[in-house]
Amino acid sequence: MKNPPRRIKARKDLRYFCTEYFPAKFKLKFSSYHEKVIKTFQKELIEGKEKVTLAMPRGSGKTTLVQTAVIWAVLFGHCRFIVVIGASKADARKIIDNIKADLIGNKRLLEDFPEAICPLRKLGGSALQARGQRYLGELTNVQWKPDMVVFPEIAGSLASGATIVTVGIHGGIRGKNRTMPDGSIARPDMVVLDDVQTDADARSPVRIMKIEDIINRTVSGLVGPAESLGMIMTCTVIEPGDVADRYLNPKLYKHWQSMRFKMVEQVPERMDLWDNYWEIRNTKDYVAASRNHYQSNTQQQR
Repeated sequence: MKNPPRRIKARKDLRYFCTEYFPAKFKLKFSSYHEKVIKTFQKELIEGKEKVTLAMPRGSGKTTLVQTAVIWAVLFGHCRFIVVIGASKADARKIIDNIKADLIGNKRLLEDFPEAICPLRKLGGSALQARGQRYLGELTNVQWKPDMVVFPEIAGSLASGATIVTVGIHGGIRGKNRTMPDGSIARPDMVVLDDVQTDADARSPVRIMKIEDIINRTVSGLVGPAESLGMIMTCTVIEPGDVADRYLNPKLYKHWQSMRFKMVEQVPERMDLWDNYWEIRNTKDYVAASRNHYQSNTQQQR
């Protein structure tokens, strides 16, 4: 481990993990609602007992945060088996591909989590290489499948044997468990629903009801009646009464905690300056002029 203090500080601090291990992804200052979302993710991924709906604007980095939070939760042992559900098989595949790319391409993760990351890198992206991988003569039981990553079983690793699975909301969600080498059955302890409705879904009452039924019955049934399953839904309201809007309604879903966040938290006092900025943006040579307009007026307002 190259930087023990960095790893120790990140264990209970998701925000710090994001900025320290993924500075290229989180290079801008977090808004106040990003701060609240990160704290909510952190609490739920550690405790894993609640059902939470987080409505965020489009383009606010929901999926990037989901992917990073999932990696954080698994590397530190906060969650043992996470299922990430997207709106389609293609969306789910993109999420797992991005997670895989981060796991094997992030230098800082390799430096501070060599016991979890090095064996994954040794696979060279090949699922076949996973079958016979050994460490100190023992099989690591690592898996690197199109829709799943199973972390190597390494003594002392907080991520030992942890699982990340992705699937589309209309895919094969039922039966997402894994038989362990000792014969026991590992079941999900956390589900993240990432924008599970499309624009077409949001406009169709039939599709809305179907997705709700999948979440309420199939997803909730991933664990036994006596077991706990945490659920986080990140979403954007597309149409009134759509899937997101319904799960944000405490009258319909009292057992779901809900939070709505606006794209614009406060309207600027000098809207005339923004009108001027927009006029400049619509001219041919707008790049330098719009930047100068923004920077000069920002400095004056400080």
